[in-house]
This record gives sequence, structure tokens and C-alpha cells, in this order.
Amino acid sequence: MKFWPAILPPCGGSGCHNLLLVGQYGVILSLFLYRFDMGSLTWRASLLSVPSMKLLLTVLIIATFWTGPLSAASVTRLYETVVKVDDQSRKSRLDAMQRALRQVLIKVSGSVMVPNRPEMDGHITKASRFVQQYRYQKGELITIDGQEQPTLDLWVRFDQKEIEKILKQNNFPVWGSARPLVLVWLVVEQNGQRLIVGEKDRGLARTILERESAQRGIPIKLPLLDEIDQQQLTAVDIWAQFEEKITATASRYAAQAVLTGRLFPLQGGSWQVHWDLYRKGEHHHWQSQGSIVELLLSGGVDGAADRMAEQFALNYGADGSESGRVELIIRGIESFPQFDKTFSYLSALDGVKRITLTSMVGTNSHFSIEVEGGVEAIKQRIALGKRLKYLESAAEGDEVERLNTLNYQLR
Repeated sequence: MKFWPAILPPCGGSGCHNLLLVGQYGVILSLFLYRFDMGSLTWRASLLSVPSMKLLLTVLIIATFWTGPLSAASVTRLYETVVKVDDQSRKSRLDAMQRALRQVLIKVSGSVMVPNRPEMDGHITKASRFVQQYRYQKGELITIDGQEQPTLDLWVRFDQKEIEKILKQNNFPVWGSARPLVLVWLVVEQNGQRLIVGEKDRGLARTILERESAQRGIPIKLPLLDEIDQQQLTAVDIWAQFEEKITATASRYAAQAVLTGRLFPLQGGSWQVHWDLYRKGEHHHWQSQGSIVELLLSGGVDGAADRMAEQFALNYGADGSESGRVELIIRGIESFPQFDKTFSYLSALDGVKRITLTSMVGTNSHFSIEVEGGVEAIKQRIALGKRLKYLESAAEGDEVERLNTLNYQLR
């Protein structure tokens, strides 16, 4: 991300100029410079400690030529999907595109209810208008008259801006690409045994979990089931729901949530499953039963997606927009590499429109951020990562806490 310096007219009687470093993606870093008059320069320097001055000058000099990563770890392919199609006729293609749009609306909004709302009927009927690309491809192998033949699939990619536009205009949530990684511990009881489904499992359970993960846009991880895993957690622990042991496994896989499932047979050929989702001290439980195992297993990822979307998806008002100005005070930035990584991290958060560095006092950097969803939205997104630690209140001696101000410590 390159920045170009632009000196603006004098900003009032203080004799200062704004140096705006304007990025390719609309991110603005604002630094305050003073005319080269010893009085102004000395007055400004007296407000900053020596480390702050060095860091400020380093940022100023390097930022002009600076290129830094903006992309965070994120879910890809949110706006594309694959659906089955009978043939390559226009009628079949348009029908498949409507089904594809339904799937994408669920992924992006985080809600299975959105495509079923009456205000979305007209958009779904005209799904082809939002298509950027499509192609036919071979699908899974099926047996027909004793011979294996591939099904015909249609891959469709929709226009991200248009999809988000119709969701916002109809007051539906938009869930960005930064989503919690979910570690899944599924235990299946069958023939008197309780077995954990692992990363290398070739059975139906793994296939369904991974397929549903792709359809809902929820990144999941199945355990390796190596010696380390076996020492940390067993099927007995999961069945007994030993929460402390279960949640402790998340750190090895860098997961932000842990989902456990217990699937077992009932009399009469039906099955029952219990799901438990653990995240940052929160615990959600749901269960279901029936004779179709595929639906019971899909319900695990579906349930996790529904509950996390309620927390992380941005909701919009009738005008299709909701944004607010949030002040961030980040402590512990002592060098340019730390500033570089912090600025890149904040820039990549979902919903962030603009960032301004307003001041640097000691090792504290003050940022003003315009973000969709306001304070709670950015607070939730920062909580997904490990770069910043939230501080409940301002430190003693710092400026008093203000509305829409969040305090963090660099880890």
C-alpha cells in the first residue's frame, strides 16, 4: 500500500500544515507538521517525549515509501458457490443461478432467513443480473445403470458490491471475511464404540462438516488426533463435557471457538446429536434428532454460524449505512515495525473506512477510526485477533475516558 504526500493549506492561526498520506484504498494517515520556525518546533517537541519524536519522524519519513500488507487471514469465496444443474440450457442455468444466489446471501448475511424474506424475492428472481462469472464443471461421481458418471455443476461468482448493496438497502446484516476459526470435536457412537472424527477421517461425517463449512463461510478445523491431542482430550472428556479440557485445546490450533458434537443412535433407526459451542467464556447448547444423519451433522456448523453471525455481522439501517467515529488509544508502540504492523492490522479490519493517527504521546498512539457499526463492531473484530489486549479503563494519569474511546495494549 503506497502513500503519496500532499501538503494542504495552512490550518488556521497555529501555523501548521496537515500532511496527508493517502493510500490506494482510501486509508488516510494524518500527521501534524509545523513550519520550520524554531518557536513552533520547540513548542511541539515539548509535548512529546524523545522516543515519541523519533517514532513520529520515522513514521513521517518512511510512510511516504511504505508498503504494508492489508489483507488479514480471512474467509475466501464468500461471493461464489457451486450448484448442481440438469443441463446447459438457459432455463436450467437461470434456475441454478437463483439457487446459487440464495446460498451466497446466507453466507454473506450469516442468516438462513434472509433469502426467504419477501423483500428478497425480486432480487433472487433476477439473480443473473448480479453474476460476474459462471462456468460449467464436472461434479461428483454417481452410479447410473451400473456405470459411474460425473454430475454437471455450475460455478457462479456474484458481484460483491451489488450483493452487499441489496443486503444493506433491505436492512439485513453483512458479515465480513474475517471470521472465527472453529475447532470441531465430533464424537460418533456406533456399534458400542465412541470415536472422534479427525482431520484424516474418510467417512461421511468429515465430508458433511467440510461441505457445510464451505456453504456457510465458517472456517473449521478438525483435530489431528495425534499423541498431543490424545493426551489433551479423549472421547470420554467430550462426552462428559469437561469444559476446561475442551476449551484448552483451542490454543494449539489458534482457534477462536470450539464446537463439540455427540452423535448417537436411538431405537427405531433414528439418531440424536448434542452440540455445544464455546467461545470466550460463552456456552451455547442445542440438540436435534431424526433419521437423516446428514441433516443432523449439518446442524452443527449451521448452529455455530447462526450464533456467531448474531455477534459479528454488521447490521444496517434503512438508508443502507451505519458508521461511526471511534477513538483508539493503543499503548506500547515503541518502534516503527510495531507501528507498521498495528496500522496494517487496523486497516484490514472489516468495516474500517478510514484511519487517522491523531497524536503520539510517549508510547501511546491515538487513532481516530471511521468504522461501519461503530464502537461495538470494531471491539468485536479486534477481539478475534491476538494483536491487541483490551483495557477496561484508562490508565492512571492518562486522559479521562470519553464516549466512543477504546483503550488497548499492544501484545
